[in-house]
Amino acid sequence: MVNDLVDSAQRFGFELNSRAFNYLLNAYIRNSRTDFAVDCFNLMLDRNATPFAAYVNKVLSSLVRSDSISEAKEIYNKMVVIGVAGDDVTTQLMMRACLRERKPEEAVKIFRRVMSREAEPDSKMYSLAVQAACKIPDLVMALDLLREMREKFGVPGTKETYTSLIVAYVKEGNLEEALRVKDEMVGFEIPMSVIAATSLITGYCKGNELGKALDLFDKMEEEGLAPDRVMFSVMIEWFCKKEKMEKAVEVYKRMKSAGIVPSSVLVHTMIQGCLRAWSPEVALEIFKDCFETGLVNGFMCNKILPLLCKRGKVDAATRLLSMMEINGIEPSVVSYNNVMLAHCRVKNMDLARSMFLEMLGKGIEPNSYTYSILIDGFFKNHDEQKAWDVFNQMVSSNFEADEVVYNTFVNGLCKAGQTSKAREVLQNFIKEKRCSMSCISYNSIIDGFFREGEADSAVETYREM
Repeated sequence: MVNDLVDSAQRFGFELNSRAFNYLLNAYIRNSRTDFAVDCFNLMLDRNATPFAAYVNKVLSSLVRSDSISEAKEIYNKMVVIGVAGDDVTTQLMMRACLRERKPEEAVKIFRRVMSREAEPDSKMYSLAVQAACKIPDLVMALDLLREMREKFGVPGTKETYTSLIVAYVKEGNLEEALRVKDEMVGFEIPMSVIAATSLITGYCKGNELGKALDLFDKMEEEGLAPDRVMFSVMIEWFCKKEKMEKAVEVYKRMKSAGIVPSSVLVHTMIQGCLRAWSPEVALEIFKDCFETGLVNGFMCNKILPLLCKRGKVDAATRLLSMMEINGIEPSVVSYNNVMLAHCRVKNMDLARSMFLEMLGKGIEPNSYTYSILIDGFFKNHDEQKAWDVFNQMVSSNFEADEVVYNTFVNGLCKAGQTSKAREVLQNFIKEKRCSMSCISYNSIIDGFFREGEADSAVETYREM
């Protein structure tokens, strides 16, 4: 449309002035066509037409909102070159852009540039400058700017200003000064922000003052400041870290009651904390509650599977394995190992074997622990032949087992009363360089010979070792 306007002006011989371009610039912004607005702005500069600051501000605002910061800066710099510095809103927009880009030093430079022109920055600019100083961080500068702001405008500061100071002091580990700023903020009847409260709670927790952190948390709720997911998470994570799981569960339940969905990381933290604190039932309750909502991942399932198995809930563990797949969570070799071990412990070797075959059928590679579980399980259930079958299957698949598997196999033979065979097998393993000499295997063989009344063979094996 801009090009059409220029063509029409040339064809019909009328002069295009800045007003026509500015109206077109505004129209593009009103219709959310920032790309066309930028083209229009550049064409205006090419034709020496001066853009109105109010309309350029709308272009800058749109670019900043869409995180097109470099493009916004390019337009601003072009304005400065042609001597159009814009107005206070322009300066505020560019300072916000710098903060959004995490370049607080540049925001301070823009503020200083306004000061150097002997212009009078407004209170909003001062507030942004304080926030920028806090992010550098230069808290001496931040406090100086806040004092200037009070003296010039008679206003104490904004919620954002005080929040920035509190966050910066907590990050520096200066909780005392952060609390002083908070008291000053409340004294001016400026309401606390969730970010400021969360930062102070974090400061208390880092100082091992969880009681004061919880008091502040409760006070914020009483005063109508609704905690968000971050604030709840901070409290819960620190209670878990300090192994105060009763408090962690209490705050977690309050979070759920408030309708706030925990993150998968927080759910994992809670489950880990409960397991460390020997509260498996609570861990299971949290796990079940979050499983169907998609907050549970494979890592968490592998934490719960052994818990179910240890508590004799083998059927529940097997069902969980199926549910994982239904919910798009791929079971790993660790998942299968846990369930196979549980079946072995309750002498369900057929099911353990079928789980093993199922795992192979899905292309999941067994590890040394997988083979150790099955070999040990078959030996303990007096089925030496199937233990041999598993071992031979492992060898034929060219699997490079570690010494644990070979030690398990040798130990199983010894306990099955086949110590001579175990000794022969171990010697073959060493000869074939499948494993090195192991004290564990030799000790099993020596113990086996003594149990079988073969003291001479035991002594001979000892000397061989």
